[in-house]
Amino acid sequence: MKTQRKTYLWLVVLPVLLLMTWFGARGLAADTYWLDEIWSLDFAGAAHFGPLSPVEIWNRTAADAFSGPTYPLLLGAWGWQVGWTPFAARASSLLLGVLAAALVYRLGCDLATPGVGLAAVGAVGVSALYAYFLHELRNYTLTTVLLTVMLWTYWRIITRKRPPGRWLKIGFVAGGTALLYTHYYVALALPALAFYHLIFVPKNRRWWLVVLLMGIGGVLFLPWAVLALQALSEMDALQASIVGESFLTPPQLVERTLVFFSNNAVWLLIPALALSFLGLRRWRRATVMLWFLTAAMLAGLMIANQRTTLIRPGRERYLLMLWPALALLVGIGAAALRRTRLRLAVPLLAAAWLVIGVQANLDGTLTRDTDGAQALPWDALARVLADDAQIGDAVIVHVTTYNWVLEFQPAEYHLYGLPVKFDLLATYYGDDFPQSARDFVDDAPQVWVGLDKRLPAGDALDNFTRTLAGQYAPCGTVFDLPRMRLDLYRRFPPSAFDAENSAILRFGGGIALTYADVQPPTPGEPLAVTLVWALGADVPPYTYSVALHLENAAGELVAQGDYGLPPEPAACRQTDLPVDGLPPGEYTLLATVYDWASGARLPAEAVASGETADRLPVAVVTLGR
Repeated sequence: MKTQRKTYLWLVVLPVLLLMTWFGARGLAADTYWLDEIWSLDFAGAAHFGPLSPVEIWNRTAADAFSGPTYPLLLGAWGWQVGWTPFAARASSLLLGVLAAALVYRLGCDLATPGVGLAAVGAVGVSALYAYFLHELRNYTLTTVLLTVMLWTYWRIITRKRPPGRWLKIGFVAGGTALLYTHYYVALALPALAFYHLIFVPKNRRWWLVVLLMGIGGVLFLPWAVLALQALSEMDALQASIVGESFLTPPQLVERTLVFFSNNAVWLLIPALALSFLGLRRWRRATVMLWFLTAAMLAGLMIANQRTTLIRPGRERYLLMLWPALALLVGIGAAALRRTRLRLAVPLLAAAWLVIGVQANLDGTLTRDTDGAQALPWDALARVLADDAQIGDAVIVHVTTYNWVLEFQPAEYHLYGLPVKFDLLATYYGDDFPQSARDFVDDAPQVWVGLDKRLPAGDALDNFTRTLAGQYAPCGTVFDLPRMRLDLYRRFPPSAFDAENSAILRFGGGIALTYADVQPPTPGEPLAVTLVWALGADVPPYTYSVALHLENAAGELVAQGDYGLPPEPAACRQTDLPVDGLPPGEYTLLATVYDWASGARLPAEAVASGETADRLPVAVVTLGR
């Protein structure tokens, strides 16, 4: 009967793991790589950063990283098998995160009962912060796996009646050592476990065995120990140089832990943790260990953060090391409540926890300000440039955040190999700004101007576009995404900006067509029509539209394109007219400007011939010859 119950509970765990998988899979390709993920790719020798051998990954990590080589080695092996697209590479974090949750269930079964494991995996499974890192190319789900493996093997070593086997000892040493080689903050779990072992565990042969295994792990870490101390020292200096952010104080660390673990349902978490003290009657040893480890790890984070100031708003990810222990305490609290007269409250509270967790994962409010959650869409920019950029184009992006320099590496990664020159607008300032901006552009065929929309833009972008006047005309917005807008400027001859002397057609009192580029298309492609328009100061914006008509030799309309007249004093627009399937021959392209509200056309005049009408020819196009 006992075996059947365990099997049933394990089957209940599966939907939780599937729910976690869904939470993580939703974000695998939802956003671009951000700075920390680029570092992961760099150390792993991904894409154009490699390939690297394991020794080269070790050496690169040793030279530059603030963490150990375990994750880069695993990521390198993963990426060269499945590829380096965001979906494929981030899937490694998803798999590790789901494995960690399954291990939490296994640990709960051994610490107390399968019911404790089930409640614990449910608590972890709907954590929005944990789910966020299921689709981040970082080492946090790996550290959760290693931490849980270390605790599980430790518990079995000190509690099993049979002598621990070889693989159990190897698992404990490997878990602890790999944790040291993975993340220095999460490695704070090791001294916490050592203090628990020193204070609470009977001093017998098993006690000495654990001490020996810990010693072996320490010896295995010696090749990296000096590098770790050096990295921590450099981290102190780096964090001290960061301005504009305040680190979390000890009370704030406690508050953030409760809020993020419970998905802002602290009112539900505190009673669950309080109920875990009822578990002292039946699972005293496990409850004491979990509370001690939670308190010790949290105290270690507080002390370390006072020194490094690393944990700041948006960096609550460092608290994830507390999740397994907290989840198991919640599980013990639920199991203890189930043994009272209020046992029927357990499924109600579990349902409330589930609903709150699902809602937190779907709306994303809790993790909105997490580092990297508002990354600029460099991948979207790279796709546009790959399709439409010309050799020698200039790309400049105005990043509005104070730490704009952190955007260089993500941008350079995504734009790698494209025939363009790139810079951030913030690098140009002072009295030399206009000349420096012109030197950067340097007669580029096209200038792509990106705007970071996360904060107000200020005057820098307007100052830059003014340096383009007279040589480049704005040709519209290529895309306008929630966090970035991309505008295109194209270089034209000076005559295109001289409406007084170089107009081709005039419409109404102050609208002039000053430049027309109509290139015969290749078979299967549309007819690309690029026109430059100049507007007088008295032309009301957003009032008129342009219609382009393509007629055959018989005067029949065979293709048409419309767009709003650009509001700038001088601007270009490109229209693609569908001509696939039209018979070979000569076609006439005509233009008209009309009031889009009433449909009334403006009177037009061809400057060269003096012809007047409400619609006049722009060019004659030959198709299919």
